[in-house]
Amino acid sequence: RSFAVVLVLDLSKPNELWTTMENLLQAIRHHVNKILAKLEKTNPEVATEIKQRMRNSLQKDHPDYELVDPFPIPLVIIGSKYDIFHEFDSEMRKTVSKTLRFISHYYGASLVFTSKSEALQLKARVLINHLAFGYERSKSVSVDHNKPLFIPAGMDSLSQIGPPPTSDSDIGKMRANTPLELWKKVFEKTFPP
Repeated sequence: RSFAVVLVLDLSKPNELWTTMENLLQAIRHHVNKILAKLEKTNPEVATEIKQRMRNSLQKDHPDYELVDPFPIPLVIIGSKYDIFHEFDSEMRKTVSKTLRFISHYYGASLVFTSKSEALQLKARVLINHLAFGYERSKSVSVDHNKPLFIPAGMDSLSQIGPPPTSDSDIGKMRANTPLELWKKVFEKTFPP
């Protein structure tokens, strides 16, 4: 009764990041929805429990409760190659970090940046152990774009993330139907696919 998805994204290739993430998340969501649909026919109680557990992962009193679209099962997004990413220009790191924070929060995912560093690998392991074995969830959070991000699911907020990193006049010119589309347009303006 325990599923989770770990999505590993290469931070050293920001121009490929959005497309890779979007394609993989769509494929995974499609596959998971097919499994849940089958499960609803054979064991509706378990299917309902899985969906409810995901919805409950974000506290009902969280200010963003109605604004997010949790992934059907627990999701961890790992940004790999932080050691290379850390050498990027500060504004580039800020754009990638804020965008991944938004995506993670929107889908109810945990987010962690890793590299060859033992300490960063340990943080990723803590998140995965929590999902796989029910170990206690880490209470530590790191949201500074100048440091490796570590944000367990439900521990961020849209107000802390802020708007997409672009000028207000640029945001006004972009036509987007959803916040997700707006973030995509801003990201792809900086990092064309």
